[in-house]
Amino acid sequence: MKITTKAFDHEIQCPTCDFNYTHIKRADIQDGHDNSWHGIGGYRGDVAVIKMYCENGHLFNINIGEHKGNCFISLEPKGDISDL
Repeated sequence: MKITTKAFDHEIQCPTCDFNYTHIKRADIQDGHDNSWHGIGGYRGDVAVIKMYCENGHLFNINIGEHKGNCFISLEPKGDISDL
């Protein structure tokens, strides 16, 4: 996937319901020292985790992981807001 530099060129949709009204809750960095296995999205190395929710009540993460010079991105469903 190529992400362009144009602002607002790509829209994030909920991986559970495809709704495009999504919001950021917070972001965390998991330091993997480039050799540990996180279990987050199956990445080794460092991972940025952006915690999100959609207006239909679903939680999900955007994971951006790296290992040996390659970066990967994935959406990870995390359940419903009512499950909290």
